Amino acid sequence: QTSTLPLHDALPIFLGNDEYARRAEAILTSMGAAMHEQPRAYLNLICAVDFTLRPGPEIALVGKRSSRDTAELLEVIHRKFIPNKVLAFVEPGSSEKVAERVPLLAGKSMVSGKATAYVCENFACQQPVSDPKTLKEMLDGIR
Repeated sequence: QTSTLPLHDALPIFLGNDEYARRAEAILTSMGAAMHEQPRAYLNLICAVDFTLRPGPEIALVGKRSSRDTAELLEVIHRKFIPNKVLAFVEPGSSEKVAERVPLLAGKSMVSGKATAYVCENFACQQPVSDPKTLKEMLDGIR
């Protein structure tokens, strides 16, 4: 039960690229009349408008792909419907390489050897959490 959005709609946030954001805004602005006249024909663009006007939180998750603690945090994240969320995952040891391409993951690491989630808005992150119950409480506090 995840909110899915075509990757191109999330690229400006996911990659922290202002040029992508400007291009996306130009496309959405130029297509405004067409979307208004025939909304069914432009469902992906309408989703992009919603994403632009009401961005969701960014969630960075650092953990070992096959570990139980990572699975528990992912379960909490996916269990709650959060419109327009952006989720980025990285395994320890590849953080620096991936962070070059995904700024949301820059400087993120596991805390005390446990899978760790960072809940952010506009790249400003709350304290990292490794406890599923605490993560659920954080996510429950979002809109």
